[in-house]
Amino acid sequence: MKKVFGILAGLVVVVGLALFGAKLVTAQLSSAGAALIDSFNPLVQEGTVYAKTTQPSTFEQHHTPIYVQTAVDPSGNTRPIRFMGMKVFKQGRYLKIRNKGAHVFTYEAVEKTAVPSAALAKLK
Repeated sequence: MKKVFGILAGLVVVVGLALFGAKLVTAQLSSAGAALIDSFNPLVQEGTVYAKTTQPSTFEQHHTPIYVQTAVDPSGNTRPIRFMGMKVFKQGRYLKIRNKGAHVFTYEAVEKTAVPSAALAKLK
C-alpha cells in the first residue's frame, strides 16, 4: 500500500511540475503549439488582453490575415499573441481579446475609452 501511495504521489508531483513548467515556457510564446498547450493547461487562467491593430504579419490560404502582436492585460503586463483575423483591420484600432494564455477565444473592436489606462499606456 505504501508503494502505491508513493507512486501516486510521485506521479502527481511530476504532472504538477510539467504543467507549471509548460505555463512558464508558453508565457512569452505566441505559436500555435503554445496556444494548444495553454488551452488545456488548468494552471493558465482565462483573461482579457488589449491590442492595437497593425498590418497582418502574414496571410494563410484564401488571403486570411494572421496577426502576431503584443497584447497588454489590464494591469499593464505584456505578452505576444497570435490570432487569425476575419479581414484586414484598419490600423490603430483597439481590440479586446478574450484569451487563455496564447489561446485566443474571441476578439472585438473597442473604443479607446474602453481600454484600461495601464494597458493604454503600453499600447501607444
